[in-house]
Amino acid sequence: MIWSRRRRRRREALLDEAFLRRLARLRLAALRAAGGRREGLRLGARSGGHIEFREHRDYTRGDELRAVDWNVYGRLDRLVVKTFVREEEAVATVLLDASASMAGEKFELGLRLAAALAYLALGAGDRARVGLIGGRVPGGERVARAGPLARLPFLAGTGEFPRALAFLAEAEAEGPTHLAGALALLAAERSTREAPGTVLVISDLWEEGPFLEPLAVLAARRAAPAVLHVLSPEELSPAFAGPVRLLDAEGAPAQELELSAESLASYRESLGARVARLRAFAAGHGARYHLVGSDRPLEETVLAYLRRGGLVA
Repeated sequence: MIWSRRRRRRREALLDEAFLRRLARLRLAALRAAGGRREGLRLGARSGGHIEFREHRDYTRGDELRAVDWNVYGRLDRLVVKTFVREEEAVATVLLDASASMAGEKFELGLRLAAALAYLALGAGDRARVGLIGGRVPGGERVARAGPLARLPFLAGTGEFPRALAFLAEAEAEGPTHLAGALALLAAERSTREAPGTVLVISDLWEEGPFLEPLAVLAARRAAPAVLHVLSPEELSPAFAGPVRLLDAEGAPAQELELSAESLASYRESLGARVARLRAFAAGHGARYHLVGSDRPLEETVLAYLRRGGLVA
């Protein structure tokens, strides 16, 4: 019953007009940051699309004769060739970690981040889809499931955005982390023949082992992987002191600890080293990495991510 009420409140918050107006303002802010260029909002690498004429240039030795504009030659007795530009599309896959460790403030921000980034991609004319890794997943015959992954099909245009919102509004964070397995499945599914695009993962990354290795595989298969690392203020800078009992949201045994200034300093040092390793791994494998506190405003977080990724000016 409590879960049902919480889900209902979330659905109302994601689907109400106030949130949609926030997304519209965010898109305008991103457009301004991109210098007014709609393509500056694109989250994914571009490919495909149709070819459009750009301009003429003088014929040079080695140009193909089929590129010569013979109409111009007939009128002006001048050899010129046509040049073209490919009007390309981009695709973006936004995946949200729905494990129990994300429950609460982190998951609520993650839902809004996933919605906002999908909205920006669709508004820029790209195709986008949203998905969940683990957790309690909404039903529906259009939801594709593979192991811990549940995804909508690719959507096109903001007219289909309500489908993404409805999907996210039904989700609930629970159960263990499946990040490594989910990303490995995605990497295994992806063919080098597919159009390149962004695979954006929103997660607290509390998983042991080489869980980001599949990002390197995705990068090798023409994807542009990216990670939004979401941590709560308590995780970023805990202020507890004295005896505490730590409960693992995903079922590991509880631990009794005595938190002192020294142990807190050690934790912060360990977290800093972990973040540095994640950032270095991302940089070394063609991925983007952005750390964000779950208490940060949605608009600030999205614009900072876009700027740091070079996606807007």
